[in-house]
Order: sequence, then structure tokens, then C-alpha cells
Amino acid sequence: MGEMLLAIYDTGVAMIEHSQSWRVDNRDWLIRTYMTWNTAEQCFAGRVEIFLGGALKCRITLPRGFLEADAATDSLHRRAEDFIADWSRREHSAETEFSEI
Repeated sequence: MGEMLLAIYDTGVAMIEHSQSWRVDNRDWLIRTYMTWNTAEQCFAGRVEIFLGGALKCRITLPRGFLEADAATDSLHRRAEDFIADWSRREHSAETEFSEI
């Protein structure tokens, strides 16, 4: 599943956002990828949201701007897979939620 959005702001900045979702492993994990091209900054920015059984467990952003979409997407996918592998190795005796900062 994919979606592409184009937004042009009054500052003249155009941003194209593309989103994609896919299931991982036993289909309990869902990863949503959001990638944006910022014409003012001339780089990609993005994030992944990782869900387990419909509940958001983690949000990971790109550490810096990327010039190539494939490199940016690969970075996010690797980091999401690392999170899922780490989560799978740990015990989870209680449900925890995000807390306010």
C-alpha cells in the first residue's frame, strides 16, 4: 500500500511525501514508512512507525538528511528490523505506554 502527497507552502517550499506499509514475520508486526523530499533543504527526511498487534511500539526518524531515496529507505528499514529483533529477544512482562515528556 502506498500514498504520495504534494504540499506547497506559502514560503515556496515544496515537499513530496510518500508512505508505504508492510507486514513483517508472523504478520503481527506492521511497519509504516514515511519519506519526504524537501526542496528547500534538498534532501530526504523520513520516519518509520512500528506496530505490534495494532499498537504503536516505536517511531524511528532518519538521523540526517539523505540525497538518495533508496539509501534513506534502506537506513530506516535496517533500523526497524533491528528494533524488532531486539524487542523479540527481550522479556515483556507488562504492557507499557508512551509517557508524556
